[in-house]
Amino acid sequence: MLTGCVLITGTSRGIGLELTRQLLQRSSITPKHIIATCRNPSEADDLMRLRDQHPQTVIIKELDVTQYEKISAFVEDIKPLIVNHGLGCLVNNAGVSPGLTRLTSVTPEQMSDTFNVNVIAPLMLTKALVKELKYPDDGAAVEHFLLKKPLIVNVGSILGSIGENDRGGVYPYRVSKAALHMLTRNLALDLAGSGGGGTNAICVHPGWLRTRMGGEHAPASVEDGVRGIIDNLLLNFSEEKHNGNLFDYLGEKVAW
Repeated sequence: MLTGCVLITGTSRGIGLELTRQLLQRSSITPKHIIATCRNPSEADDLMRLRDQHPQTVIIKELDVTQYEKISAFVEDIKPLIVNHGLGCLVNNAGVSPGLTRLTSVTPEQMSDTFNVNVIAPLMLTKALVKELKYPDDGAAVEHFLLKKPLIVNVGSILGSIGENDRGGVYPYRVSKAALHMLTRNLALDLAGSGGGGTNAICVHPGWLRTRMGGEHAPASVEDGVRGIIDNLLLNFSEEKHNGNLFDYLGEKVAW
């Protein structure tokens, strides 16, 4: 078992739920605690089952990432969990998409709501947690997929890539994910020094997956996407290669 804690947002379903499940299944990388957050834990039946199966590891916390006034209280609430073990990894996974929005149909509310969840929320949560991001300093000699430095994982998208955009449309989602990519690069630069604890930041395109957001006709399963993220990025993380950049779940760099 690894020391340290991982905090994942948006774990009631999809990528967040599967990441929680696979971290539990693979004992060599299971952290001390997985702090799994979602807006309505009482409705997250699959997540609750994982918690019941692993009560010492999975800690479910209610968190609406857009309720910024409650973030400070949330951080105080989880401090007893992370103070002795360190918060080694923050996965900003929670996100929304209003669908295939075209220029003729996009609304101000769609743009602002999507930007709020996909960009402002991960920024504010990261800001509140940045002092808590640390690798445990208890002297334990462990192999860790974070290379003994804290890591911020932002779930981006190839749809937010300017270089790969040859179709247009999808305005709220594309624009918000492009902004999240810039946020990731900023964090990598700002937190690189001792003031930021040497924290790394990476943006991950998980692939077009069969989730509620991706739809049933997506070419890849959420299990394959998450497995790729763990195997190709987390377990093989290179600060020089990956920090501050966007990669897909196969480990290939994606153009900004």
